[in-house]
Amino acid sequence: MFEFGKIEIPKETLDLFDDPNICRICFSEKVNPNNISQISCEHYFCDNCIKTYITTSIVNGKVLKIKCLMGGCPKKYLDEEIKMNVSEE
Repeated sequence: MFEFGKIEIPKETLDLFDDPNICRICFSEKVNPNNISQISCEHYFCDNCIKTYITTSIVNGKVLKIKCLMGGCPKKYLDEEIKMNVSEE
């Protein structure tokens, strides 16, 4: 158990942060070949998180500035990557 301020975080939860197969956005989906979304920088996340992120970015008018969600990564999603992860609407 780790105490953060007055919040106690169970070890099992902390272990998720070290699991390379867990989505770094939701920390609940195991990323595997059937649900992976990857961009040219090679960071990967679960499909559901990426689709939600890209769709929300487009709705908010940030079409040209959709960057990788990995902290500090400067890569932007390419048009082909965006099209693969959202509906035509």
